[in-house]
Amino acid sequence: MALVQGIIDNLPALVEATVQMISTLASGIGEALPEMIPAIVEAVILICETLINNMDQILEAAFAIIEGLAQGLLNALPKLIEALPRIITAIINFVTNNLPKIVEMGI
Repeated sequence: MALVQGIIDNLPALVEATVQMISTLASGIGEALPEMIPAIVEAVILICETLINNMDQILEAAFAIIEGLAQGLLNALPKLIEALPRIITAIINFVTNNLPKIVEMGI
């Protein structure tokens, strides 16, 4: 209780200190922005140029990922087809068993 009372008693001073701190931070950021903007623009340009210069490698990697995913799906397709009746039955059972709740939520 003493801690809470101390905070309450000093709340105006804490609020004033917080406002001053935020004001100082905002002023510092405002003063630094003109110097930071050119560096940020240079970094963005460098990133874009690097991406453009390496587009062939990026596309090759993307195609390799897509090809791997497609092959994995094709390899797994027989298992998925085998499991499909169980999956459909489970969905139908779930909907059937919970139909009153689903209707009630809709209403």
